[in-house]
Amino acid sequence: MRNLRRKFGIFGIVLAAFFAVAGFAHFDETKAISVSGNVKVQAEITPSVSMQIQSPNDNDPTCVAESGAKPSCASLAMEPDTYNSSYSDITVYTNNYSGYSLTVEAADPNLTNVSDSTLTIPTGILAESGGSVPGGQNKWSFKSDGYIEKWTAMSSSPITVVAYNSPVPEGNTTRVTYGISSGTNPVGVYSTTLTYTATVYDGANPATEEVAYMQGFVCGSLGQGETTTLMDRRDRKTYAVSRLADGLCWMGEDLQLGGDYDMQLTSDLSDVTTSFTLKAEDTSEWCTTNSAECTDQSLMRKTGGTGTNYAPTYLYNWYAVTAGGGTYNTTSGMVESSICPKGWKPPHGGTGIGSFASITATYNTVAALTTQPLPGFNFTGFRTGATVNYPSTGGYYWARSAVDALNANYLVFHSNVVNPQNTAQKYYGFALRCVSTL
Repeated sequence: MRNLRRKFGIFGIVLAAFFAVAGFAHFDETKAISVSGNVKVQAEITPSVSMQIQSPNDNDPTCVAESGAKPSCASLAMEPDTYNSSYSDITVYTNNYSGYSLTVEAADPNLTNVSDSTLTIPTGILAESGGSVPGGQNKWSFKSDGYIEKWTAMSSSPITVVAYNSPVPEGNTTRVTYGISSGTNPVGVYSTTLTYTATVYDGANPATEEVAYMQGFVCGSLGQGETTTLMDRRDRKTYAVSRLADGLCWMGEDLQLGGDYDMQLTSDLSDVTTSFTLKAEDTSEWCTTNSAECTDQSLMRKTGGTGTNYAPTYLYNWYAVTAGGGTYNTTSGMVESSICPKGWKPPHGGTGIGSFASITATYNTVAALTTQPLPGFNFTGFRTGATVNYPSTGGYYWARSAVDALNANYLVFHSNVVNPQNTAQKYYGFALRCVSTL
């Protein structure tokens, strides 16, 4: 992948985020730096570039005063089955003419009860109804003005909250809003630690080059055999994308959507017409009965491992891959919904454009399919129960075509075998690649 930025320097500020389900909740923005006041921390990045991060203003007249404490923009009262929010205003100063980016990451994406570590409020995408967030969801999210416009799950990896491509010597303030829906969790204080990091850009790689999205991507912008890097707006993970011999653009890496929390997918960013919930990773025994009980539920699990052309990946059952459109009663044809980004779909199991057969006609050996960076398929293994089968010797990828009530098409390659039109039972766990048309 092409590195789109080079760092002159980095300066981070650590914020401790506290939520109370009963009483007050605190985002103690000054905890890691100072105990009070309008905290400003300045770092000299180079002799010609200075940057300054300012914590939220404790004297903001719009903030609510806590009993016996300084006024704080981070105070909120919570009870079970309610929703409330708070925010941080993060101000960055820099005289660097190419601008900067600001990221946030969490020590633990979930909020943990400070008195009982077995109790958590998981990170997740808050659902809105009529423009507002109802209580009772038992999760928390964040968003930032002008950049992350929809509720986003916090991550232990850096997430960009703003990118700015010009000097801001007088300061540029980004408001990060936190929302929490307490569900039925026991009362108490729940906390995690957030780290905000500002990175300045050089003139050759300004902030405007930072992000190109899968949603809205036009495959025709790539030449045959070219590769680029795109970001999925839903979770801000990036993927290599290549235009292959069939003329279409294919993901050069396995989709890695999902994780420790339920994800609600909607038609604005995903390949769905109605809302679909991709369930959190199932860490219990994989459902293996050959019936609707298994094939009509969303299952996914992350894998691990090492080996040539093998990397940790995500395995999904067919119901999850098709975003609920492919069920036990789907007996034939291509399902039109999926967990792919909007504008992308899983390949189909037939022949012609958009099928696995359309690329295996050119990349017709295991060595050709696993050539990096394109087409860049991996040995993934597959799941039929508690363990992953053949993780270092076989690649298994779902198509969106049903064969009958129990089976769907998939691509398999192992040893000297490449079969783009094989069939497997829908409860199996396979990997997923998505393809974009022109």
